[in-house]
Amino acid sequence: MAISDEERRIFEELQKDIERDDPAFARRLSETSLRLRGTLLNIVIFLAGVVLLLFGVGLQNTLVGIAGFGLMIYSGIRASTGKGIVRKIEEDGSDPDVMV
Repeated sequence: MAISDEERRIFEELQKDIERDDPAFARRLSETSLRLRGTLLNIVIFLAGVVLLLFGVGLQNTLVGIAGFGLMIYSGIRASTGKGIVRKIEEDGSDPDVMV
């Protein structure tokens, strides 16, 4: 069910009010959304790896099984290194992980 133009306008006003009144809270909300997307992508990659691994075992095809296992490892590395997770950016917009 789509929202009406009036409801959309109200949501936009609420968003602007939150950003104006509490910018830290608004930033946390947007970071949570990005973090969730990164986590969901890692889960999808992992599940694709499991499917490939099982498919490779079923076909007795070692290369397909290894590719599936590789995807599973890749998703684990992505999750543990924070890929897909928003890094903390300093207030002035600079990235603390980048050395100049």
